[in-house]
Amino acid sequence: MSAVSPEPPGLHTAMHTLRIDAATAEVVNVLREGGVPSILLKGPSVARWIYDGASRPYGDCDLLVRRSDLEVSEQSLQALGFERGGLYSIPGDWPRHAAVYRRGDVVVDLHQTLLGVTADADRLWEVLAPHREQMRIAGVGVDVLDPAGRAFVLALHSAKDGGRDEKPRRDLERALEILPPDLWRAAAEIAAAVGSGEAFAAGLRRCPAGRELSVELDLSPQVSREIALRQHDPAALAVGMDWLLRSKGTRRKAGLVARKIVPPPAFLREWSPLARRGRWGLALAYLWRPLWLLWRAPAAVRAVVVADSRARRSRSEGPAQSESRLPFWSKIGLWARIWWTFATVTGVERRHPLPQAVAELGLVAPRAHLRLEPRRLGRIVGRVLRIGWWRPRCLFTALVLYRLLQEQGDQAELVIGMPLDSRSKDAHAWVEVDRVDVGPPPGGRGRLPLARYPL
Repeated sequence: MSAVSPEPPGLHTAMHTLRIDAATAEVVNVLREGGVPSILLKGPSVARWIYDGASRPYGDCDLLVRRSDLEVSEQSLQALGFERGGLYSIPGDWPRHAAVYRRGDVVVDLHQTLLGVTADADRLWEVLAPHREQMRIAGVGVDVLDPAGRAFVLALHSAKDGGRDEKPRRDLERALEILPPDLWRAAAEIAAAVGSGEAFAAGLRRCPAGRELSVELDLSPQVSREIALRQHDPAALAVGMDWLLRSKGTRRKAGLVARKIVPPPAFLREWSPLARRGRWGLALAYLWRPLWLLWRAPAAVRAVVVADSRARRSRSEGPAQSESRLPFWSKIGLWARIWWTFATVTGVERRHPLPQAVAELGLVAPRAHLRLEPRRLGRIVGRVLRIGWWRPRCLFTALVLYRLLQEQGDQAELVIGMPLDSRSKDAHAWVEVDRVDVGPPPGGRGRLPLARYPL
């Protein structure tokens, strides 16, 4: 009797990858038939791109759909036999960036946004849609992101999971080895357009080459508390604890805590093997749940406090790290130029209407001053023109930056805009170069441009 040959190493993983590809093609086809466009974010679009045919397994299918198509997409997945994961069944739980659906060992993550993106989901789709191209997967043409879009997603994935999972960091390190700086600059522009610059930079800084690139691209070293929390392997409950502390209203917080202590049965069955052993197992899991939460809560709170400290330190000390490379006398000269320009701007603005003032301030030949990257100069101007709690109106600060950029040869525009959900008549001013927001902080994020100067 001949012995049965063992499976070759990696065969099970390879077969699972093929099942993921087949399911991806199936889901994309069904969505397309229902009039729903989708974008495959990772998986084969990364594996075939930066690994030169080498084996790089992936365990799920990440699809981005428009927010308006989310309900139809979920119904389509359910029609294909996919069931929503129980861990996502708590009403009013902290916001997830994807809804997870399972069919056997095949997992589909249905995204409407990504971690670190502060723009709304519609804006994310609007920015990424022009970055689509097609790739054939299991015989079906599937929309994937172009190289700049994929680099953007790799950095955000590193920021999201790089602290607890080696694969996002390995992918990023491999991409940094082979992709040119211009491509990363284009990815950084995508991040800026959707308000995820901090998360993008934090993802890059997960590895040494990325830290060097973030300095070269002059990316902000500031991080939010959520990103700071994910930069290290977060303790159990830490992300949820952060969301609880950021939630407003005592009643809302109390309701969330109650739902966490007594979650739906579907949650417990996925959370605990004990709950899957019939009624008595489920009852014991309900008894164990509050004890487990009490046991884990102190470490979660401690992790959030440490992350908050890192975030505050990045806001107070981080930007100075980039400017510290300027020689001392260059800093003094730049400080003097900024205040001299402020005096010039004040006089011009008082004498002329805004369009004429912008035109006059723009009539300057490029001078042989020290040239700085526009966003870096915007941050410096914002910091210098502030004394304690006092700072000039945003219009004056923006005009100073506009003038300095014109002096160093950048074709800048002064932009006046209003908040997207404006409830007052207060307008805001910022500066753009080639339609990229360069500040001064907080720039134009979350605002609708209404006028641009020069006309």
